[in-house]
Amino acid sequence: MSSENQSSNPETELLQWAANLASRDIGEFPAEAVAAAITIVCDDFAAIIAAQAEPEIKKLIRRADDRSSATNTEATVIGSGRKTDVLSAAQANAISANWTELDGGFRLATCHGSLYSLPSALAEVEARDGTLGDLLRGLIIGYEVVTRIAQAYRPALPLNRHPHASLSPIASAAAIAAVRNLEPNQFKTAVLSAASMSMVGPFSHAKEGATIRNAWVAGAVSLGYLSVDMTELGLTAGEHVLHEIFAIADNPSVDKSALTRDLGERFGVQDGYQKAYACCQYLHSSVESAKSISEMMKRDGKIAEQIIRIEVATHPLAVALDERNPATTLAGRFSLPHAISTVVANGHAGVTAFAADALQTPEMQRLRPLVEISDWSGTLEPPSDRPSQVTVHFDDGSVLSAEVLSAVGGPDRPLTTEQLSTKFHDLTERYVPGYSERATVWLKAQTRPDFDMKLRDALVYLLGERE
Repeated sequence: MSSENQSSNPETELLQWAANLASRDIGEFPAEAVAAAITIVCDDFAAIIAAQAEPEIKKLIRRADDRSSATNTEATVIGSGRKTDVLSAAQANAISANWTELDGGFRLATCHGSLYSLPSALAEVEARDGTLGDLLRGLIIGYEVVTRIAQAYRPALPLNRHPHASLSPIASAAAIAAVRNLEPNQFKTAVLSAASMSMVGPFSHAKEGATIRNAWVAGAVSLGYLSVDMTELGLTAGEHVLHEIFAIADNPSVDKSALTRDLGERFGVQDGYQKAYACCQYLHSSVESAKSISEMMKRDGKIAEQIIRIEVATHPLAVALDERNPATTLAGRFSLPHAISTVVANGHAGVTAFAADALQTPEMQRLRPLVEISDWSGTLEPPSDRPSQVTVHFDDGSVLSAEVLSAVGGPDRPLTTEQLSTKFHDLTERYVPGYSERATVWLKAQTRPDFDMKLRDALVYLLGERE
C-alpha cells in the first residue's frame, strides 16, 4: 500500500458527501445536472427497448417475465413492460442496455456510469413506490461516485480488465444506498463493500466477442444489492479497498485528488455522451470519418468494389480493436476493421450494421483485410483525445480522406434534441410506438416532467400500457 494512502482519505470525503446529497430534494440539484440525467434515462431506455431485436434478449425478457406473478410485481422489465421481482427486472434491464452498444457513457474516463447505476436505481425506486425525482437522484449519485473513482484510478493501456466488471458493483451499490438514503457511514461501507467484490472481467472478451461480457452488469446488480443489504446488517469494509483493488490489479495512473476535486461544482452526468453509432465509442471518430468518405463516394460515383486499401490513424484505445474476422455481434461492435468497412460500404453504423448476418457477407470479408491501422501521430488532449483519420485508396489511383478529432455525442459536440428524437424513433418505434415523441417532451426545458410523479406512472407515460 502506498504511503499517500495512509496520509489522507478522500474516499471518505467523497462517499460521505454523496450520502448527504442523497437526503436532498432533486429540486436542489443544479438544473444542468438534472437535465443531463433526464437525457440519460431517455437515451438508455431507448437502447434497452431496441435490444429486443436480439435473440438472446428475447429469451432474457421471457425468463424475467416468467418470474412475474400476482404478488411479484416490484419492478418493470423495460423490454416487455411487465413487472417482476427487483433482481430479475434490474438484471434484464442491465443486460439489455449494453447489448447493442447504444447506451451512453462517460467521456472523461472509461466508464459507463449510467449502465452501472440506472438499472439498480430504477428497480429500487419502483419497488419502494418512489418518484421520478428519486430515480434521478439515485442515478446522479451513483454516476458521480463511480466516474470519480474511474478518473482516480486510470488503468494502463492496453486495457486489461473491463470496467463493466470492475466498476459496475460500485455504482450499483451507490445508487441503491442513495435511494435508501443510508446515513453517511453506512453509505461509505456499502460502496467500499461493493468495491471489494469487484469482478475481474477481461477486456479481451469484448474484442473476442464473448457475450458473457454483456451480463457482467447483471452480476453487479446482485453485488450492489448484496453489499447494501450486508451493510444494513452490520458487516464492515476495509477503508482503503479502492486503492488495494484498483492500484494492485490494474497498475493505474493514480490521481486520488480526482475523488474530491471540485466536488459538487460540476456533476459527472454533465460529461456523459450519447451514441450516434451502435459500436464501441472508441471507434466513433473513425466511423464518423468513414461516414464522410461514404458520402464523398456517392458524390463521386465510387463503389466499395473499387477500394484497394483503407488506412486508419487513430488513438491507442481504438488501435487495439483490430479483430478482422468478428465471430459475434459483440465482436463486430468492437472491431475497427468491421466498423470502417460497413460504413464505407453501407453508409451507416446502426444496429443492423453489426447484426449477425451482416458480419460474414462477401463484401465485409473482402474489405476488412484491407484496413491498415496505425497510431495517431499528433497530440491527444481532451476533448480531442480520441481522434481518427481515415484514408481510402481506390483502384483508379484516387484517394479520399476525412478526419474527426472528437466524435459527435460528447459534451463538446452533443446530439441535438432533434438528433436524439430521431435516434429514439429509429430504435423504439417498432416495439413502443410513440416513445420517441413522449421522451422528446421530457428533453425540452419548457416541458420537463413532474419530479414528484410516482416512478410507476412515469414508466407508464414513457412506455405506454403494454401487456
